Amino acid sequence: MRPASPTLALLAAATLMLLSGCGGDAEPIAPTEPPPSTAQFEVDCSGPRCGAIDAHRYAGSGIGVWQYTNTGDERTALPIRLAGVAGKDVQLIYTNHGDTPQRLPALELYLRSPYPLAAPAARLAFPAGADAADAASPRRPRHPDLPPMQADPMQRLKSRKPSPAHRIVGPSRTAHAPRLGDVRTWRVSGYGMGTEEDAFRRSTLVRQTVARDGRGIHVWIDAETQAAGSVTDAMLDGFIRDVAQREDAVYDRTVALVGPPWGPYPEGELPAIPPDADLHVAFIRDMMAAGMVHWNDVGLNDPAGPPEDNLSNEALVLFMSDDNFYNPVLDELASFAHELTHLSTRYLQVISKEPGQEYFHQSWFIELIALMAEDVLYLPGLNRHHENRDFFVRYWLRDQNFNCDILSIAIQDWGACDSYNINSTIGAYLLRHYGMDFYRRLLNETGAPDSWRILDKVIRDVGGPGIQTTMRRIGTTSALLPAASPPNFGLGARSDSGYDLVPMDGALYADYGLPTSVPMYLQPRGFFPFVRPAVRDVYEEVITVPPRTSVSVVIR
Repeated sequence: MRPASPTLALLAAATLMLLSGCGGDAEPIAPTEPPPSTAQFEVDCSGPRCGAIDAHRYAGSGIGVWQYTNTGDERTALPIRLAGVAGKDVQLIYTNHGDTPQRLPALELYLRSPYPLAAPAARLAFPAGADAADAASPRRPRHPDLPPMQADPMQRLKSRKPSPAHRIVGPSRTAHAPRLGDVRTWRVSGYGMGTEEDAFRRSTLVRQTVARDGRGIHVWIDAETQAAGSVTDAMLDGFIRDVAQREDAVYDRTVALVGPPWGPYPEGELPAIPPDADLHVAFIRDMMAAGMVHWNDVGLNDPAGPPEDNLSNEALVLFMSDDNFYNPVLDELASFAHELTHLSTRYLQVISKEPGQEYFHQSWFIELIALMAEDVLYLPGLNRHHENRDFFVRYWLRDQNFNCDILSIAIQDWGACDSYNINSTIGAYLLRHYGMDFYRRLLNETGAPDSWRILDKVIRDVGGPGIQTTMRRIGTTSALLPAASPPNFGLGARSDSGYDLVPMDGALYADYGLPTSVPMYLQPRGFFPFVRPAVRDVYEEVITVPPRTSVSVVIR
């Protein structure tokens, strides 16, 4: 093993494994080293539990965080010297703050030291069969990629001139109220089925109730689910009770958080279902998504219009995979809240607005808001598990979805860059550090030209440092920080405006390691974590920092 510098010979070499001696710049000839610089390494934490004394000393306990950000256009050599490390790991994280990939330097990679668990109970407990279910089939996202913004069906409906026969002139459009036992064929978009063609599923109305706001809620299951017998009466009774009938019903709490899923809209501009339309929940077998909404479904079909425009179910409907009930990595109540959030935010931001005042967001931003709603609305004893804590953040660490640009990931891409894992980790940090005022502002903000700038603006509006510093600090989550970390770090518990956010302690993810190879390029808004383990006293190394990139150093 060859250490990165003479001082790194102080590592406990006998117990460490060198994983890679090359890295992003590995070529037949040695890469050109950056010229010497005057880059200044600085402390990035403060207050309770911060173990950084100054830019050169660690206190020997607590969480020490330091950083340097290269704002220039050339590589910079950053000399680091930290005393008092006391045998702990020094963990480093690159963050690309720019819009272009940055070539990473050659790095030597080591295994991270085992996380000191206080007790076996600190390990994350998964529902029985969860890992087996993961291995047996691809994990299903909340719903697959929505159409690109320029092909958004609701945008097409908003711009389409309705025929006079389809204008809504009163508060409601007379429609037959369904009754238990009624049969209806739902058109399920291929987006949710993982196919090129839409599916037509004959379904039976099996449960119905009226929510406290007066909206009817109807639950359907398709014939294939009925034939399989996979969804029992007890499951359906529990679902309708938990969604709409109990005091802390999921529907009521979701509407209180993000607003109603439907209501009044500018008259005559959009041929759509009435403002007081009921909500339908259709459980469909063999969906490739845990849940899905399709914006086209709220439009009214126009017999005089082109066939490609007449694909609507003419209903306020969310589709859910029937395995939400029995797949150990899913939760039907979390899925319902997620999809209802999509309906509500779409109504708030698009449907209810006058022409020209709508704000269409990018898919990653839409998913961020819905995943954050799941996090906020989790109730112990009601939800079977906390999906963000127990699965999405876990998968972000396990699958090492670090070097990914959240702005360019297709929602249905479940491979090396899974947007749900990344969005959940980002959302967990944002909620725990900026709170519910931040979240509600995020729902209503229109004062920036794109979703990324909206996120930056709202962070600043609530007193935060902006998205660049925030992303750097989110990246330190890969160091498995304890929930009780210094201010601005970690994923600790938070109680805010009647909502209790659960802690996500780094010890829960102790089994997950770091990348074993260095990518050629660090993607925009991507992270790359690596470690110098068990440094006995002084950590000293010169780190090459690419342009528009920061490096965070964490000791815990």
